[in-house]
Amino acid sequence: MIKYRVQFCFASICSLIDIASEYQIPVVLNSVGVEGYDIRTFRCQQLKKALQNKNVKYISVRDDLDTLVNQYLDGNPKCICKKVADPAVWISDMLNIQKSKSEKIGIGIGRGNLFKDYGKSMPSEDIFDFYCNLIRKLITNNKVELFTNGAIDDCEFAKKIQYKLSQEGINIALVIPRNLDHLVKTIATYNCILATRLHSCILAYSLDVPAIGFVWNDKLKLWGENIQAEDFFIDVENMKVGYVLGLLDKLKKYHYDLKNKEQFKNSIKDSIDEILNIFFYSSHL
Repeated sequence: MIKYRVQFCFASICSLIDIASEYQIPVVLNSVGVEGYDIRTFRCQQLKKALQNKNVKYISVRDDLDTLVNQYLDGNPKCICKKVADPAVWISDMLNIQKSKSEKIGIGIGRGNLFKDYGKSMPSEDIFDFYCNLIRKLITNNKVELFTNGAIDDCEFAKKIQYKLSQEGINIALVIPRNLDHLVKTIATYNCILATRLHSCILAYSLDVPAIGFVWNDKLKLWGENIQAEDFFIDVENMKVGYVLGLLDKLKKYHYDLKNKEQFKNSIKDSIDEILNIFFYSSHL
């Protein structure tokens, strides 16, 4: 939500804070992402001004706390600032969906221009070729399936990959989820995933499905660090089929640190409890 480059969340956040300030309503931003900072960008500076509004009382972030505190808040925050997990780490518990025993590999597809739009030197044509070449190698010894998170542009790009391979006689299934429940159940059927979208990786983590993430935005790299699996989140320089296949051999034997996972999951729960205590329960004392 603290972003300004491609999507225009900044306008909604600024307006929301302005209106809340007018009516003296405290603002809490809970487990938001922080998408960098640029002193030269008007949208970023408008967002900075809004976040320093006195009615902003609490900000928890799922990734870049340092940028929030030292850039947006000038190293002197007037509100409570915390780093927490994304709430989606609880999805397995919430929906009571568990990982099934499987050898199937899921490949999560994002739209072709995603990397280029975020300043990565990998245009749509190169991403297309990368996925196709990767699948050609994987399909000989593994059961492979494509999936998306459901975004229309992601699905269209995945269909193009599926069609291209079908022309070569490689028939590969593509799962387009109908809803969140369907997406979670789909990821639960994989032994591991190779994915572009952050929330595919977060849902996989919740389900104990190990993931390789293709980094088009620093939030994926930061997520990898948060879960102590940063080696599995790779930038475009390492998005080569040979490198990914080598990493996949390690991934198949990988297990998340359960103690760290429990502490990490509880960080968002504890933060919500703190928010309730500050802004609800204390008002009734």
